Amino acid sequence: MRCGIFILASLRAALTRAMTTTCAKTSTASAFTALAERKRSFLDAATADTAANAWTVAVGNSAGDLDSLASALAVAHVRGGVAVARFNAGDLALRKDCALALEAAGAASDAIVFADDLSPDVVATRSGAALALTDHNRLDWPVLGENVVSVVDHHRDERAHLDAADREVDDAAGSASSLVAERMFEAGEPDADVAALLLAALAVDCRGFDPAERGKKFSPRDVAAAHALLDAMGSRVDADRSEDALRSRTLPRAFDGATTLPAVAKVLFAARHDTSGLDASQLLDLDYKQASAAGLQIGAASILATYGDFEERAGGAEGLYAAMRAKAADRGVDVLVAMSQVDKATGLRGLGYVAAPDAKAGAADAFAAVERGLEAAPASLPEDLRTASLFVQQDIVGAGFGVAF
Repeated sequence: MRCGIFILASLRAALTRAMTTTCAKTSTASAFTALAERKRSFLDAATADTAANAWTVAVGNSAGDLDSLASALAVAHVRGGVAVARFNAGDLALRKDCALALEAAGAASDAIVFADDLSPDVVATRSGAALALTDHNRLDWPVLGENVVSVVDHHRDERAHLDAADREVDDAAGSASSLVAERMFEAGEPDADVAALLLAALAVDCRGFDPAERGKKFSPRDVAAAHALLDAMGSRVDADRSEDALRSRTLPRAFDGATTLPAVAKVLFAARHDTSGLDASQLLDLDYKQASAAGLQIGAASILATYGDFEERAGGAEGLYAAMRAKAADRGVDVLVAMSQVDKATGLRGLGYVAAPDAKAGAADAFAAVERGLEAAPASLPEDLRTASLFVQQDIVGAGFGVAF
């Protein structure tokens, strides 16, 4: 395993008017109860007489973070479909911020279709469903086919699925949940419980709307969406739609005692980074994404621990090497990369990567190319990354990654 240590150096007027006057929808059954009922029908092979493409399946990204879960559930609510999480039901407990937010919003896990719910029979009968991608903009998990009809995301645009009926990628937005919230209001479906879950995702992604993060982690669009979600939850409608007013507004329901967005962000971040009791393998699963490049399948794990802690939980360097090789094989990737959190004692992050036992030819060459590219940045950055908002905000386009191998 090679390791390196480095330092990572106008909303539409009509929509704004609608969002400032929206009230929560009242109904006899909650949106999450309806989602749970649709999940049962979706998973019932006996209902296979329903055409697969009659189902809308909202799918978040492979990391399965709070923004992905919240936005997928909201899209499924608006479109009358189901929401799929790309991890097994038992792994929800690893995502402590997600579990806390779901509980506070009144959403039980039975409203979510998990990866291990998708039996071969379900896949066979539901393949071809209308897929609505949230929090990513290129289909990289074609378990239920490739019929992408909607893309709503806030990451760098990969220019895929350009013919989708509803396609919006705004990398200036802090959260996919902001874009989904707009669609919920436009559809006239502002359920208070769904609004609470979306707001929790905004609180995390937008860093509690900390003024220091303006233009980096949130935009005016996120501020407008958060105000509207608070209105939909039943908070007293405030004519002042500013950032300052947003930070001081009181939520009508508490998230583990927190009743303002900065406080909610703090509580959820603490839950997210609570990795007590997790081993190295579970840390690799906690925030994982996958992509393809140069004919290779690449897995990337963001480790919510320092590199030293990560290695210790694996029983040392050799144990970590074995754990990462096993995870690469389990995930079916050729290369697995793991990046740790900053070690406050040194100000540095750690990066480890391995080839799977049965990796395709070229994996070793890919390692060498990645090392050269990281060290040579910013000169080595392709044009699309030079203009990516995150790379600009973090001055990677000017200072590079500061990597030394």
